[in-house]
Amino acid sequence: MKRWDVINRFAKKHGYTRYLEIGLSTGKNFTRVDCAEKESVDPAIDRYEHANPTYRMTSDEFFATVADAGKKTYDIIFIDGLHESDQVDRDIAGALRCLAPGGTLMLHDCNPRDEARQMVPRIQTAWNGDVWKSAVRFRAWNRNYGCLVVDADEGLGIIREDIDSDFRLTIPKTLTWSWLDTHRKKALGLTSRKRFVARFFPEEPPTTTST
Repeated sequence: MKRWDVINRFAKKHGYTRYLEIGLSTGKNFTRVDCAEKESVDPAIDRYEHANPTYRMTSDEFFATVADAGKKTYDIIFIDGLHESDQVDRDIAGALRCLAPGGTLMLHDCNPRDEARQMVPRIQTAWNGDVWKSAVRFRAWNRNYGCLVVDADEGLGIIREDIDSDFRLTIPKTLTWSWLDTHRKKALGLTSRKRFVARFFPEEPPTTTST
């Protein structure tokens, strides 16, 4: 199950037509998303200068100017930009301001497999960053939306109004890798692909739960 599979499942079920992607890179995910109106944001600099986004700017600039000024709304928003939790926190806040009622917000790279993959600054090619911290903080502090992480494609964070926001875990002032490793399932609301599909797409036959 890849990120575009989940995006397209939500889009099909809820009739979503307006899609926004933060962090385009090669467009591997963007081109596979099936929505009538698709837009992307990427500064397209340094190692990502190959990107060809709809809006060539940082997500901070986009949310402060294009999105807020134009009062734009989207049905589904996918955040896969700078994988540093401070930035991801800002991207989540900006995305929620322009998320349509009944919409879905998704995060990529929420479930790093080892400590090196989540270290900031980046020290290796295989990297998730510390997006997981944003998922944990959101689960702990937000009461209007709930969040869970699907155990697929490096950890897919799903933020929706119909997800239970009850979080029964005390988080430390400083989130560390050892804490995540000890409390991973509860901290992330980690959900298997099978349970995720059964909960949100019960109409699908069991044979479509993996790709």
